[in-house]
Amino acid sequence: MAKKREWTLMFYLASDNPLAPGVISQLKAIKAAGFHKDANVIVQFDPFTEDTPTHIFDVNVVQKALSDKHDDIGFNSESPWVYNLLEDRLWGKEKDRHGKDIRDRLKKKYPDNEYNPGDPSDLQTKSGGEPGPKESLGDFLNFCAKWYPADHYVLFILGHGLVVGTETFLFDEHAPEHFLELKDLREVLDNFNSRSGGTLELVSFHSCSVSSLEVAYELKDCANYMLASQGAAFVGSWPYRQILMRIFNNIEKNATAAEIESMFDRIFYYCVYNSTDFLLAGYPFQVCLCNLKKICETREAIKRLSETLSASLALTDDRPRLKFPEFADSILLAHWKSQSFHQETYTDIADFCRCLYVRTTDPAANADAEAIRNNIQKACIDVVGAVKNSIVRASFAGPEYQYAKGLSIYFPWSQPLEEVWTKYKNHEFNNSQAGFSWSNFLETYFVRTMRDSIAKERENFIKNLGEEEAEPLTDDAELHQDQVTWIYTQAPLQLNQSLPGSLKSDKGDPTGDECACPSIKNYPRDIRSRKKRREEGIPADPKDAPERVPASNMFFGGSHGGT
Repeated sequence: MAKKREWTLMFYLASDNPLAPGVISQLKAIKAAGFHKDANVIVQFDPFTEDTPTHIFDVNVVQKALSDKHDDIGFNSESPWVYNLLEDRLWGKEKDRHGKDIRDRLKKKYPDNEYNPGDPSDLQTKSGGEPGPKESLGDFLNFCAKWYPADHYVLFILGHGLVVGTETFLFDEHAPEHFLELKDLREVLDNFNSRSGGTLELVSFHSCSVSSLEVAYELKDCANYMLASQGAAFVGSWPYRQILMRIFNNIEKNATAAEIESMFDRIFYYCVYNSTDFLLAGYPFQVCLCNLKKICETREAIKRLSETLSASLALTDDRPRLKFPEFADSILLAHWKSQSFHQETYTDIADFCRCLYVRTTDPAANADAEAIRNNIQKACIDVVGAVKNSIVRASFAGPEYQYAKGLSIYFPWSQPLEEVWTKYKNHEFNNSQAGFSWSNFLETYFVRTMRDSIAKERENFIKNLGEEEAEPLTDDAELHQDQVTWIYTQAPLQLNQSLPGSLKSDKGDPTGDECACPSIKNYPRDIRSRKKRREEGIPADPKDAPERVPASNMFFGGSHGGT
C-alpha cells in the first residue's frame, strides 16, 4: 500500500500537438523546484513525434531516495548543476539488454526501499491504439489516486483550450478522439474524486479561453478552486518552479481552508508577474482565480438576466416586429462594446452587464418599457454581484484585455453549427430542468437581432435612397436561390439526413490562439484616464496623437474580487 502524503501535485501535459517542444522547458522548471517528502509531483508528458511513447515521471523520486533531508526546495541555488528527468521516468515492464525489468534493477539500486514509485504498466498496455484525451486523463488521474494517495490534490492541465462552444480542448493529433468535451472532463474528475480519498483543491488550466461561467459551473462539485485565463495562454506563462516551491514551503498537516486559499492567492500572483513579460513580445494576458464553491448563485442571476433580456426582445401582437427596439439596440451595442475573447466568441459577463447598465439608465418612454428597463438594471446588478462574489482574484496586462473582470460567457454574434449548439445547450450551466437559461436567451437573440434578408429589404424599399421595388423572380432565379441556400445555409441536421457523412471536419491542429484578424472592438491603446494622458502630453483624440507613443507607457491592471 502506497504511503499517504499531504499533497499530490499532478501535471497533465497534453502536448501531442505542436506545443510539445515548448513543454520541455516546463518539465525542467518542475524538476528544478526540488522536493518535499510530504508531496508527490507526478507528470504525464505526451510527445508529438510519432512512435514516441507517453512518459510518466515521479519528479525527483531518486533525489528523495538518496537524500536524508525532509525537503530540498529549489536545490542549491549556487550550484550550476543541470538536472534531467530521465532518472524520474517511471518504468513498467520494459526490459534491459539482458531481459531484466528496468524497474526491478532500479529498485535494487537504491537502499532501504526508499525507491518504490508507481507502476505504470496498466497505462502502457492499451489495446486499440493510443487513447483519446478522456481515457488518457482518466487513466492518469486514477494512477495517481492508486499509487500516490494524499489529503490534498492539485491538477495542472497544459494543452489547447476552448472547451466551450469551440470544442477543441486538449487537442491530440494522433488519438481517435481528438478532443475532450466539458461533460467528459467533469465525469473524469468525479471518478477521480470517488477513488482518491482526498480533496481536489485546485484545477489549473494552462490553456486558452477556459475561464468561463460554463466551465466553473460544470466543475463546481469537482474542485474547490479554478485558475484559468479568459484569453490566450502561452507555454511558459505559468512559472511552475515558483508554484511548486510555494506549495512545498506551505506544506503542513491539517492546513485550514483559509491557509490553502492564501497559498493559491500567491500562486495567482506568480502567474500574473511571470506573464507580464509576455507584453514585451506583444502578447496580452488575463488570469482569474475562482472559488468554485461560490459559483452556484451565478446561474440564478444569469437565469434572471436571460429572462429579462428575452422579454425585452418581445414582438408586437399586430405584426412581427420588435415591441421595444431600443432595448435590442442596447443589447447589441453592449455586446459590441464589452470585453470579448477568441474571435468574439466569448464575452466577459460582468463587463457586458456594465455596458448594458450604462445604456439603460435613462427613463423609458412608457410604463411597459420602464418596467423592462428596471428589470434589466436589477438583473445586471445581480449578475455582477454574483460573479464578483465567486472570484478570489482577477488581473490583466495589456490594453486588449483592460475591461476583463474574470469570467466569460459564450456569446457569439450568430447561431453556431447545430452540432456545436446542441453540445452547448447540454452543458450543466444550461440545464433546462432549472428553468430559463442563457442558451434560451441566445436563441432569441440570434433570431431577433438578425438583419432581414435581401429579399425582405427589397420588399421594404426606401424611395428617398433611390431604391426601387424589386421585380418578381423568375422560376430559374427562384431555383438558383434554393440551390445556393442549400449549399451555404448552416443547416447540418437537414444535411445529415439527406447526405450522411457528407459534412467535413477539420483534422488540422487548432492552436487555441487569439484571432489573428483585426478585432471589431475600438479600444484605446492607453488604459489611463484622459486626464492622465493630457498631463503627460498624450492627446485623448487619436487624430491629434503623435506617430509614436512613449516607450515608458506600459499597460498593466489588476483587481481583487473581480472589480
